[in-house]
Amino acid sequence: MSVEITKIAHSEYGNCLKMANGAAELLITLDYGPRIMHCSLAGGKNLMYNAPKDAVIGEGPLFDKTFFKGAKCMLRGGHRLWRSPEVSPDTCYPDNDPVEYSIDGNTVKLTCTPQVHNNVQYRFEITMDASEPKVTLVHHITNVSNGKMTFAPWSLTMMGKGGLEIVPMNTKDTGLLANRIISVWSYANLGCKRVAFHDHYFTLRQNPEISRAFKIGFDNEAGWAAYINHETLFVKRYDHVIGGSYPDNGCSYETYTNNEFLEMETLGELKEVAPAETLTHTEYWSLKAVNELPNQQDGAAIEAFVKKYIG
Repeated sequence: MSVEITKIAHSEYGNCLKMANGAAELLITLDYGPRIMHCSLAGGKNLMYNAPKDAVIGEGPLFDKTFFKGAKCMLRGGHRLWRSPEVSPDTCYPDNDPVEYSIDGNTVKLTCTPQVHNNVQYRFEITMDASEPKVTLVHHITNVSNGKMTFAPWSLTMMGKGGLEIVPMNTKDTGLLANRIISVWSYANLGCKRVAFHDHYFTLRQNPEISRAFKIGFDNEAGWAAYINHETLFVKRYDHVIGGSYPDNGCSYETYTNNEFLEMETLGELKEVAPAETLTHTEYWSLKAVNELPNQQDGAAIEAFVKKYIG
């Protein structure tokens, strides 16, 4: 199979690019974002969370003053790009402008308009494998201001309800010294039944019945995390730089959940960025059909699942 890339008018998302290769399907918005609102195996259920159309996460006098009158940051869902550390309201940019795009073989190139006030510009290169359910996403953030700024690329994927996330923890034997960093947000309850820590893995369940938010971060040296839902295994990989400088006390991977969705978040290194300089952050996605779901509370079952399906 080859990759087919077509522009479509979607009833919910508006104008989109559809990428399909007979093994996987993506829908990428063009009227705003961009957001990857749909990701699935061919003919399978969408793994992405889709928010109600009127769901707003930022608006009002502060947004009007900072960006422009009537500025609204919409939740939307799907996959997006932000900058870390998180700052209000700067991070919640109202990305409601149309997106320019071009197609080059199996790759879609997308360019956003420069952000008002933030003085950065986002670009994306999304490449689908010719035959396998694999996608490479390259995120670019360029400093378009006249001064230096410090930030890290922050790539967030909002997954749908009911799934189970697996995150590897560092296993290097460091003797008398600690071998991992775990950052916990103030609203997180580590005793929550959605959470389980095992010898080598952390797991988090998206539970539609628990509204309290939860967020945690890791210096994930293995550079991957997985989410299992709708009999599909979704794995995102990235390059963790050992000894690199990362936000939130050293986290290259963070995850957030509430009663609506679970967010898988990878981060690039925190760097000083000169005018016209660009930071790049790459993710590698893969999907696989699975007919089993490991018991979250059973560490051996988690280990066996990872060995069988992820390696």
